[in-house]
Amino acid sequence: MGIQLGRCRALLEQAAPVTGLVPAEYQPFLHTMLLGAQVQFDEVTLRQARVFTEGIEPLTSTGAACRRPGRTEAGPVPPHVAVIMDGNRRWAAKRGLPASQGHQAGERALMRLVNAALRLGVRNLSVYAFSTENWDRPREEVAHLFDTMADGIARGVEWLHGLGVRVRWCGRRDRVEPSLASALALVESMTSNNDVLLLTVCLDYGGRDELVEAARALAAEAVAGTIRPEDISAADLARNMYEPGLPDVDLLIRTSGEQRISNFMPWHLAYAEMVFDPAPWPDFGLAQLREALTAYAGRRRRFGGDLPGPRPARACPGGGAGPDFLRMPLANPGPGVTSAFKTWLWS
Repeated sequence: MGIQLGRCRALLEQAAPVTGLVPAEYQPFLHTMLLGAQVQFDEVTLRQARVFTEGIEPLTSTGAACRRPGRTEAGPVPPHVAVIMDGNRRWAAKRGLPASQGHQAGERALMRLVNAALRLGVRNLSVYAFSTENWDRPREEVAHLFDTMADGIARGVEWLHGLGVRVRWCGRRDRVEPSLASALALVESMTSNNDVLLLTVCLDYGGRDELVEAARALAAEAVAGTIRPEDISAADLARNMYEPGLPDVDLLIRTSGEQRISNFMPWHLAYAEMVFDPAPWPDFGLAQLREALTAYAGRRRRFGGDLPGPRPARACPGGGAGPDFLRMPLANPGPGVTSAFKTWLWS
């Protein structure tokens, strides 16, 4: 099984640059086809030899997204996982491709992440899509990145909605390109009643800016006499954040080997466990997420106290802490899966 999965991974790696080598009108089709193959590859990675007895459902059924239940076994799952999606440009440069193709590959990786989070029982997922500092990049790259985001939302909104994903935008809303802002507002409205997974997209987001805005709001309240300065608490600051109901982050993952938080959610990361994965973001899939969750499950969290254990539960939009984490072997799978792979690849 491991050998065949390795071969499949290599084929998908070779196919990734092809999406940018064809005329623009054909790129969405190839993009969608490659994403489907990557998601099904992740499913085989998850089920391993069970594909022979369980089979694999198609990604869609009668035109709607196929909801696959979370696979839960022993071990804690982090209620809130945040991801700094780093490495798109380095992934592209390594392959002699323009940065734009790296961002397109990163968009596919985000959809894979959402699917993997659903399969592994994560209930809250936050991603760093564009920081306030990213405005310093070349104007052409920023414009193409926003176009890629808008196209990705247009292609993925029905799939996300069908899977029960609620999407929220966290960040400034006054500077983003209007078509992208409209697309995000639409997906927020369309998915507002979903409760399987909360996906928070941090776009034009900066942690310091968020804290400054919250402090200004509290200062205005103090000037207006609605709150006394000596009565201001952490809860008052929290209710003035961009997304007041967003729970604390339990696990932060950063890809591409960098080991810093880069102004990402400093308020929510106060007691987060951290995993730094060397893979560039476009190469991040279910296997890497599962390894990060396994690392989290093995850590002892004390939250400043003497005894390890979870904090008291905080209410989260969309539900509680979520199901227990799936602990599965990461290596040494059984013999070949060629026939099963062909079945789901061509179905």
